[in-house]
Amino acid sequence: MLRYILSQTTAERTTAISDEEQGVVDYNASMTNLKGLEEELVSAIETTNRTLATQKEDLEESSEDHNMTHKNLGMIEEYLVDIEPGCTFIQENYQSRADARAAERGALVEAVDYISSTPANE
Repeated sequence: MLRYILSQTTAERTTAISDEEQGVVDYNASMTNLKGLEEELVSAIETTNRTLATQKEDLEESSEDHNMTHKNLGMIEEYLVDIEPGCTFIQENYQSRADARAAERGALVEAVDYISSTPANE
């Protein structure tokens, strides 16, 4: 009976040692894989942080550009309001100016005809 217990204990010990060695091998393989994954993730975090910093700079520049453009737009709108009376004068008085030119042309044609019909011109 003692021999049986000894053989069983020896077999259990051998199995336990074998399982322990396999566990260590599995643990080391797992740690190697996890270390590689950790390095990849750290690299991805660094890349993401650089991208974030660049995008923050771009956003700040875009915000400054937007503010400057908005300021310039306000100045341009004020300028257009200021010069509008001179611009709209031409548009509003176009027909009267066209009529005046037509009347002047008619008068010049009549004057040419009158001068042409005088005896000094014959």
